[in-house]
Amino acid sequence: MTVQDMDAAYLARLYTEKAGPQDKEAKPVYGPSSVKDIVFSDGEARFGYAEIRSSGISMAMTDQPLLETLNALSAVSAPDELPPAERQAYFTRILSIIDMTKKADIEMLGLNMEVPAKDGDKGKKIKFATDRLAIQLDGQTLDATLNGLSMAEGESHFKISEAALSGFSWSPTFKALEQMVALDEQQLESFPFTTLLPEFGTVRLAGIDADLPGSVENGETSPSTAERVRFSLKEYEAALTKPRNGIPTDIRVSYQDLTVPVPANIEEKTLAELRKLGIDELVLSSSLEAAWDEAQQTLVIKEISTSLKDLAGFSFSGVMGGVSGDFFSGDEAKMRVALFGLTAREAELEIEDKGLAAKGLKAYAEQNGMTEDQARGMLTMTSSVVLQQFADEEPRLQDVVDAVSKFIAKPGTFTLTVKSKSPSGLGALELAVASQNPLLLLDRVDIEAVAE
Repeated sequence: MTVQDMDAAYLARLYTEKAGPQDKEAKPVYGPSSVKDIVFSDGEARFGYAEIRSSGISMAMTDQPLLETLNALSAVSAPDELPPAERQAYFTRILSIIDMTKKADIEMLGLNMEVPAKDGDKGKKIKFATDRLAIQLDGQTLDATLNGLSMAEGESHFKISEAALSGFSWSPTFKALEQMVALDEQQLESFPFTTLLPEFGTVRLAGIDADLPGSVENGETSPSTAERVRFSLKEYEAALTKPRNGIPTDIRVSYQDLTVPVPANIEEKTLAELRKLGIDELVLSSSLEAAWDEAQQTLVIKEISTSLKDLAGFSFSGVMGGVSGDFFSGDEAKMRVALFGLTAREAELEIEDKGLAAKGLKAYAEQNGMTEDQARGMLTMTSSVVLQQFADEEPRLQDVVDAVSKFIAKPGTFTLTVKSKSPSGLGALELAVASQNPLLLLDRVDIEAVAE
């Protein structure tokens, strides 16, 4: 084990002195350190690290010597029973200790662990390993990365190539706690507890691969013969940023290439139909992205989408108006009232065929003893008649009907755009009334439909 540049004098000052005018900045307490080849074993279980290392730790002095702070905390057995001023002082001391560490990092390399399996078979082991785990603290912000995680037991395994957390900050939580501990019970009733939420930052997962035992039902199937649960995921990312009173105002959640096999002997009806279409695996991707525009008082839905590789895709985007800061106030009453001020300004729906129509047409033709051309002609004619009857009853939708008919005849991409004629959008009351009869909105919106 090696530890460099330990500042024993400064460490002693942390415990025995309070911060002076010259102690505004954090100072290194420890320099680079490393421990290699750590191994623990009891004959059955084994645990080990190739190396644990750090580039150092920097800490800041507080307004009270650390030793005095610790003694003051240990003298309190029931902090909830303290008067408000003393309770505030108690929790302020706790926060000051937590906030002393300003910079720190740790990196753990080559973790390997083996423990006996639960079934008692001495020859079977549960294996857990990681290539690297790194954690970095900078003030009140935390970043962490995990590489090469794997868990295995017999033929079962679960692997993650990378897991990362960036931009996680508990600074908002600290500020809210400092305010909260000064309040009495009556004041706490109106405290916006959402302000206690941290800034979550961005979470990213990549390279997930799983092969796990399936469930055993009614004793009919043993664990060894049950249908296994297999899936893989190329990437997942969730970003919850720009919080206002603890509530994120910018959201992005997406995953790419979630691959799930469709077993040949599947009994679930929908999945069984997919097998009939020649689909032996589903590859799904999805995305949700939205942001609050404070200046315009709008919520911009940039994308809500789902796609199935080589089958179909769906996406939606839009703009909502009347989204005031009350939605992010943390006050339930204000948030409920703000709902009545919401308006719908515009929306766009896109449907893309990537092969599902062709597979469905082929299956329909085979089931009904037709050629694919015959099946296509019959379905196109039937849908055209039905759609045209609808257009005759509502001529304002003729362009939409034409685009839908074109999409059915030759599937590609269908896009429907609806915009409010009023700049302020359609109000909640109008939408509630129109929910029983959407055609009531035709005079209030512009509609465009395109098939390509």
